[in-house]
Amino acid sequence: YIALLFSKLLSARGFIIFKGIIMSREVADLNNPKTLNDKIRWMMLNYHDEKLCEVIDKVKVREYIKSTIGEKYLTKLLGIYDCADDIDFDELPNRFIIKTNHGSGWNIICHDKEQLDIKRTIKQLNKWMKRNYYDHTKEWGYRDIVPQIIIENLLDDGFNKLPIDYKVYCFHGQPKFTEVGVGRSIDLRWATYDNEWNIFDIAGNYKNLEYEIDKPDELDEMLNLASSLAKGLPFSRIDFYIVQHQIYFGEITIYSDAGCSVYDSEEYQELFSGYLDISNL
Repeated sequence: YIALLFSKLLSARGFIIFKGIIMSREVADLNNPKTLNDKIRWMMLNYHDEKLCEVIDKVKVREYIKSTIGEKYLTKLLGIYDCADDIDFDELPNRFIIKTNHGSGWNIICHDKEQLDIKRTIKQLNKWMKRNYYDHTKEWGYRDIVPQIIIENLLDDGFNKLPIDYKVYCFHGQPKFTEVGVGRSIDLRWATYDNEWNIFDIAGNYKNLEYEIDKPDELDEMLNLASSLAKGLPFSRIDFYIVQHQIYFGEITIYSDAGCSVYDSEEYQELFSGYLDISNL
């Protein structure tokens, strides 16, 4: 709520600079951006391609997935709604995930419908539906999305836990590295690998994994899928899950961490920044 207050008091430029100081302890240089964070912040202010809105919208992106890599990579759709009160929870399976299409992190994971507080769920969804995520972050691509609720099948790793997160970072359509997240909703930890699955010695916004993740058999397929989806996008993060050797699409992020990522290595900051050229945007 404090961030939302400052968002209303400051210009978009002023708020992005303010948030950078608070979240990543750095003063954004938006006139001559050199770091990856600053380039992402610059794009939030200046790069307004309509394709960004299409791939960010969690409802519309499903059509993009179908036409680009195929429906087989989509999680099963259980329903799309304009209002939380329209959801018939009796018709839903025991396990599912509810998302809003116009924000980040506005999700409700249901492992057991009998344990779900439906009234509280509807109340929370109605709150999110009234908000414009752009007001919270100044990420331009979210600004004009028409809010909807999407419910999908809940993926798990076979042990009633959420599967490993694979976040493929792409620059000008080319995958360059992958963040791997383990233990979501329990004790989330991360590791970062290059395309040959060599681990980067880097710490970021989250706790690091204390062990290495085996290279997935589907890595090459996943990187090829990411490249197809990232075509025409200067910068994107394509999220995937792998369940029983089947790759599933998660989401496309255009403004990773809203330009507030924290890296403890100047070497990697320089490397990652060099991948993104905004001179022609």
